[in-house]
Amino acid sequence: MKVVMIPSGFKECLHAGEVGIAMERGARRYNNQIDVEILPMIDGGEGFRSFRHF
Repeated sequence: MKVVMIPSGFKECLHAGEVGIAMERGARRYNNQIDVEILPMIDGGEGFRSFRHF
């Protein structure tokens, strides 16, 4: 099974990439065999510059 996760960040808490990693960990608890692709969603606001270096 392939799962695409498109997380957004949590303002002043977690960046979109970090949220994606947490989501993947949770999904793998359910099924360790899944193929996960994380596509962080950014809107050009806060965190945009740091996203480029994630």
